[in-house]
Amino acid sequence: MAEVRQYVPAPPCVWLQVRAIQEESARLQVGYAGPKQQEIQQQEQEVLEAWRNLNHLVDTRRLKLANASDLYRFFNMVRDLLLWMDDITRQMNTQEKPRDVSGVELLMNNHQSLKAEVDAREENFTICINLGKDLLDRKHYRSDEVASLYTVLNIY
Repeated sequence: MAEVRQYVPAPPCVWLQVRAIQEESARLQVGYAGPKQQEIQQQEQEVLEAWRNLNHLVDTRRLKLANASDLYRFFNMVRDLLLWMDDITRQMNTQEKPRDVSGVELLMNNHQSLKAEVDAREENFTICINLGKDLLDRKHYRSDEVASLYTVLNIY
C-alpha cells in the first residue's frame, strides 16, 4: 500500500492553492460590482465545489484501498494458517503407533510440542478471525469468499 500512497494527491498543497484562489476572488470582488462580481463569486464557488468533490473522491479511494488491503491480508493469513494446520495434521497422523513405554513417552512429547505450537498460533487465529468478521460487518464486496474462509477457520 506504500506504493499507492505516493499517487494520492496531497490535499494540504492543493488546499493552499484553493485558499489563494479564495483570497484573490475576495480581492477582485472589492474592485468589481454587478455582473462581474457575481461571475467571480460563481467561479469561486465552482472551485470550492471541485475541491469538495476531489476530497470526496480521495476519501472514497482511500477507503477502497484500505478494504482491498484488509481483504488480501485476510486471504494471506487464511492461506498461511490453513497450510500450517494441514502440516500439523499430517505430522500427527504420520506418527507410528507406540509399541512400548518409551515409544508412548516419545509420542507424548511430540504431541506436547505440537500442542505448544498450536497454542502459540492462537493469537494469529484470533487476529485472522476478527479481521474476517470485520470484513463481513463492513459488507465487503467479496463477502461470500470471506464468509466461506471464515467458516473454515472456525471449524478448526
